[in-house]
Amino acid sequence: MDERLPRGERAARGRGRHLLTGGLAILGALWAQLLAADPDPRDVGPDRVDVSSYPPEYRERYQVFSVRCSKCHTLARPINARIRGDEWKRYIKKMIRRPGSGINEESGQQIYEFLKYYSTRQDEPPGSADGGVR
Repeated sequence: MDERLPRGERAARGRGRHLLTGGLAILGALWAQLLAADPDPRDVGPDRVDVSSYPPEYRERYQVFSVRCSKCHTLARPINARIRGDEWKRYIKKMIRRPGSGINEESGQQIYEFLKYYSTRQDEPPGSADGGVR
């Protein structure tokens, strides 16, 4: 097919193919670097909570939390965050606005209630209660 094109157009098409191939190679290398990058430090630590000793309503809220919050990041991020009580409201509002989070006002309220309860348990002195982290 290239034989029918004038010589200048054949050369231009060849350069275009080389540019495309080179661009894809660069994108591939960048993607590999991103995959090999160190994990987000906020994702270090326990990634689940043992809620077996929690009241039933908080065990249900944990299920909503674990399904919704794990869509975008590891559960270790909120579980190990140094956020307490009402501070969670601001973060959950932000997550509600994120496209694809699957968090609406109702599930956001359930997540907030769970995290508020969980963070108060983390504030208890050692030995006074099972903090729930495993």
